[in-house]
Amino acid sequence: MVIYYLILEYLLILKYQILGKFISYPNQYLNGSKIAICLIGVNENWYFLKYIADILNKNEYKIIFLENYDYSKPINKLTLIVRKYIKNNDLNNVILVGHSKGGIVARCVSNSFKNEPNRIEKVICIATPNQGTLWGYLRFSNIIELIPKSNLLKNLNLTIDDKVFNFYPLMDNHVIPNKNLLIPNSKNNVLISIVGHTRILMCDELNQKISTFIQLLIIM
Repeated sequence: MVIYYLILEYLLILKYQILGKFISYPNQYLNGSKIAICLIGVNENWYFLKYIADILNKNEYKIIFLENYDYSKPINKLTLIVRKYIKNNDLNNVILVGHSKGGIVARCVSNSFKNEPNRIEKVICIATPNQGTLWGYLRFSNIIELIPKSNLLKNLNLTIDDKVFNFYPLMDNHVIPNKNLLIPNSKNNVLISIVGHTRILMCDELNQKISTFIQLLIIM
């Protein structure tokens, strides 16, 4: 059964990679009347986060993807790009949603605004290697930053940020071991009953929980 799910996982990745090259980013995402939600991925195009973006945008949230965001850059440079966008557009109460390594970037962006707490409302991590992954030891491309117990990840996990909520799959083929998906000592780790690092993005359970969470957040 696991092999079956993994086949579906890689077929989905292939599908998203192809569609993302031929389907343009919807301009309607910027028409939301509610607070801005910035979606962050790394080594993947905007289409990977389309499912959740569509749901949130239909609920009138403004959806932001950074068009000139170079996914091949290291985490610190990607952090500066997102931070600069938020500052230049004078955005407040932004919700950051990061998938995979994008979740690490989102957490770093939140940390960079410690002296301006109104900038970031919450951070939502999805299938994020919060404690690294054994794949990092392959040392190719920018995955080398995700070696378990790297200085960057250790420093990030030194303190618990109550703004961060972490959603992770039952089994993740890109984050090994699976326990490395968890943020140490955090009470905001939420298990989603699905197999797959990318399949979690199209999971109704995940998107319902995130939508409900954001709606409750606005009411509060």
